[in-house]
Amino acid sequence: MKLKFILSALAIMLCTLAVAESYDGPRISARVGIGGRPSSALDYFCENTGATGYNLSGIYGDYHGPTKSSGLITAEIDFALASWFSLGLNFGITHFSHDSYNGITGQITKHRKGNALYVLPAGKFNYYNKASLKLYGSFGFGIGKYAGFDNLKSSTSFVNSYGYTVTSESDDTLKFEAQCTPLGIEYGRKVFVFGELGFGTLYNGGRLGVGYRF
Repeated sequence: MKLKFILSALAIMLCTLAVAESYDGPRISARVGIGGRPSSALDYFCENTGATGYNLSGIYGDYHGPTKSSGLITAEIDFALASWFSLGLNFGITHFSHDSYNGITGQITKHRKGNALYVLPAGKFNYYNKASLKLYGSFGFGIGKYAGFDNLKSSTSFVNSYGYTVTSESDDTLKFEAQCTPLGIEYGRKVFVFGELGFGTLYNGGRLGVGYRF
């Protein structure tokens, strides 16, 4: 609770300071981009789907083949509150797929596929913002929905004290997400290109894309 209060107070303070500055530049920008596949989502998609261990069940258990990914595809809207600070809403999607195999026969038993969907509000701080060049850093926190990740769902049954069978279902397909971008570069005026280096649950490494300022 204390951490949430501190973060909320910090966000309100930053927004107040930003609004206090007069700013007559473009307020809204829209961007689309593509980055590397999210490592955390890959772990979620493959979790509990391969044979493990050195006993017979580990050797002859079902397993999956190579996992394919579309990479992270993003779309975002940013609103500039000042020349040095803006707030944005980021959306992302990544598609995963692989084939599952029977550990004894080697035959394909299932073609698995799923999508990781992200929504992250984010704050962006401009280190440099002159003419056609902008240098910035950003951070965001939000949620991810892992649609089609059947291995993140489970059900258990037990007999209660009255003799009835009760089934309990667990759904772990909603996750907390966070992304930090220490360095980003935008170049252009109305139409611009951008590149970023960042780390977090969305992607680790780089992201490239294009955008438009209104």
